[in-house]
Amino acid sequence: MSPESEKRDARTQNKQSSTLDDHIASIDKLLRAASDLMKQEPTIDKAVVEQLRQVRVRVRYVASVAQSQSPDAVPRDAPALWKDRPKEEDPILFTKRTYSRWLGKSICRSDIKRLDKQLYDAIYNLENAGAKLDEIGLFTKQQLNDRKLDQAGKLKRPSRTRKMHELAPDDREHARLFNLARRRIQRSHKR
Repeated sequence: MSPESEKRDARTQNKQSSTLDDHIASIDKLLRAASDLMKQEPTIDKAVVEQLRQVRVRVRYVASVAQSQSPDAVPRDAPALWKDRPKEEDPILFTKRTYSRWLGKSICRSDIKRLDKQLYDAIYNLENAGAKLDEIGLFTKQQLNDRKLDQAGKLKRPSRTRKMHELAPDDREHARLFNLARRRIQRSHKR
């Protein structure tokens, strides 16, 4: 994929994300207005407000599905399988070639195990596999989380008024990182 097409795809995705965020903000505004109106006029059916809440959840779900199909999201299926490779290719070169888009960004070793168990086994049959994997950017889940926490800096407490499935994907990741950092602090105090 050329750099120009990647930029175009990123602009399109940002535009779609902001449009969905605008729709969600409009629904939230409508929910607040309906709630205020219900306080003034008790004859309004509460089921209407509940239906609006359900619409908001569905819109957020659509946004999260669109986000999960972003280029940096870990694939659901392996792009190529280890058993179908050219026989002269070693596991590290195969991993670099097949998963280069995600290396150092979003994929970790457990993802490789889930996607292609034979590749995972072949990698760990190599001598000094951990160092070679670190070198190409295929980190453990803990290392990947450490990097994300370092990049995030100081995290603010996420909203407690919404459930996790109602949060936008970025907010959900922020909440996950916040809770991860909080658990690590709690564990360090117990020692």
